[in-house]
Parts: sequence; structure tokens; C-alpha cells
Amino acid sequence: MTDTVWVQDFAKKCPDATPWGAKQGESCAAIRNRRFHFVDTASHGGLYLSVEDRLQLHPKLAQMGEGGTGEWWEEDVACCVPIWWLCRDMLLEGDQAEFVEAVTRGVKAEFPDIFEELTGEIIPVQQSSEKRRRAAEAANANKFVVSAAWGDWAEWVPSGLVGVFARRAADRAEAYFLVQEPEYKTHPEFGFIVDPYRHLKVQGPQ
Repeated sequence: MTDTVWVQDFAKKCPDATPWGAKQGESCAAIRNRRFHFVDTASHGGLYLSVEDRLQLHPKLAQMGEGGTGEWWEEDVACCVPIWWLCRDMLLEGDQAEFVEAVTRGVKAEFPDIFEELTGEIIPVQQSSEKRRRAAEAANANKFVVSAAWGDWAEWVPSGLVGVFARRAADRAEAYFLVQEPEYKTHPEFGFIVDPYRHLKVQGPQ
């Protein structure tokens, strides 16, 4: 748990206008003497970096923020990047250590190239979803990989089956197929692989 990282900071730091709409709320994570201010909006949210913090980012990292300025970082993954960089050399304990470890894992998972470039550390494939995604894309370039699916609630999908839309990267071919529901549930991390010799090709939704 990282509950103690989140603190009350009544000195609001974030602008009211954000890349995701008007600010509706603000929260603050404290790591040693640093304060990381997050905003909530009706649709999304993210991290706001002050000018002082932005000046301490590596130039290549600043380009990764919203609009390439380093000012705003969306909350799902990108916000991990500046927190990791600004806290990377701190000796931390407890919730603060756990918090920074978590954001570091996020950077390794989603942004392995920049992490390896700036640290010299090679990230094992099992620690990086982005590396695994690239490997899967390369291995399956000549296969139909599912990118969308419909249950049998859809008019064109018979009971007990799943209707899927799949693409083949090598020639950009696209097609709809029907797959048995139990089989589809076993799909790998980066998309179900269609076998055109076993799975029925259909016209798809009208």
C-alpha cells in the first residue's frame, strides 16, 4: 500500500485548464521534499509539473509529455516517467519506496527504450509489456490477429460463438471470423490468433 504518500496540500499548484478538460479536483503525492500534483477532470486526469521540475527533466523525457512540453502527463502510464526520473536516486523506505518502485516498473513496462538509453540497464522481456507486444507483432505478422470481438448478443453472431475482426499485418488483409467462446477466452496477451482453416470466415456486421 502507498496510502501515506498521498497528502493534503492546500497550496493548489495545477492550472484550472488541462489537456483533458476543466480541473475538477487535485491531489498530491509526496516523495521526500518533492510534491507531485495530479488533477481530475470529467473524462481523465494526469500529473502537472512545475517549471522548476520540468527544468530537471532530461530533454528526451520532456518531449514525452502532452504536447511535448513536459508540463502535463496523463495519469495511466506517462505520469510514471517524470516521477521515476526525479526520484530515481533517492534512498527511500516504506510507502515512498513502494510508490517509486511501482512507477519505475511502469516505465520499464511501457517505455523500455528510453529507460535503457538513459540508464544503460537492459530490461528483460518479462518485465516489459511493450517488448512483449513488439515480439508478438513480429512473430504474428503473417497471421490474422484479433483487434475487436462481439458476443452472441450481436445479431450476426450465433449462440455460443464469438465474432471477431482480425488483421494480418504483412499484407494488411482484414476479415471477420467466428470462434468458439471457450477457445476465445484462452487468447494470449496480445490478441487471439485466428486459424483460417479452423475458424469460419463470415461477412460480419451489416
